[in-house]
This record gives sequence, structure tokens and C-alpha cells, in this order.
Amino acid sequence: MPSSDKTFLADQIDEIELLIPQHEKINPAVSKASVGWHLDHMIKVINGIYKALSQSDPSAYTSDFNFRRKLIFTAGFFPRGRARAPKSMRPPDIILAEDLLQQLAEACSHLLNFDSLHKNQFFNHYIFGALNKEKAKRFIIIHTNHHLSIIRDIIKRN
Repeated sequence: MPSSDKTFLADQIDEIELLIPQHEKINPAVSKASVGWHLDHMIKVINGIYKALSQSDPSAYTSDFNFRRKLIFTAGFFPRGRARAPKSMRPPDIILAEDLLQQLAEACSHLLNFDSLHKNQFFNHYIFGALNKEKAKRFIIIHTNHHLSIIRDIIKRN
């Protein structure tokens, strides 16, 4: 992503791009999944959330209290090995660097348009409930950092 096009996830996007050449690395002591799996999943989540937000009706959003969301969003991290990715967010069996780059370009475009979304556009998360634009942004940051941490550990121990 060009440095003039900074988003709330700019540093993480830069790191993701640098990690793509290592997409085939794996370390079962850290994760059953490869670096590429984590990269693909992270990017799918960014793109999926943006698409869901952009297609939502802001007038249908209702705020609610969710204890798990409050706990995780306050702590700022997900514990490892607790949740499983929904089928729609799981990577394919074969992950190619070219596909990761293409998805990443789409994510960059979505992130640049993120602030133009209405504050009450939302998506429903299977654990955390309805997340409006700001909560979705917080989720994306925590989720991306979670997977980047796993990737760093995979690479460090190889």
C-alpha cells in the first residue's frame, strides 16, 4: 500500500505483504495451519467484514451488551486455540502467493473506503453479536494482530 494511502491497518497490511513470500512455512508446534492459511484467513475476514458492513442497513443496527466482546475488546487480544473460523472464512486447500496478493489489493481498497461507511453500518459476528463500524474496526485490528502474532511465532521457530 503506498505510504500516502494510510489506513487504520496500514502497518499490519505492510507486514502482511512482506510475509506473503513465506506463505508455505509451517510449524506444527505453533499452529496446525501454515503461514499462508493465516494470511488468507486474515485477508478474507477484512474483505468479508467490509462487504457485510457496506451492504447493511444502518437503521437496522441495535447496540447490545455482550460480555465476551467487552472482555476481548478491552483486553485487546484473543486467546489462542479457543475459536474456529467459520467455513466462509476458511482458506482453500491450496494457497498461492498470487491469490494472496490479489485479495490483499482488494482489502487495501476496502480499508481506504472504510471511513466512508455510516457509523451504524454493521455485521453480525457469531460470538460478539452486532458490530457497528467502530466495533468492526476494533475487531479487525485485534483479529489481524492475533494472526500476525501466530505467524511471527511460526517463522521464529522454523
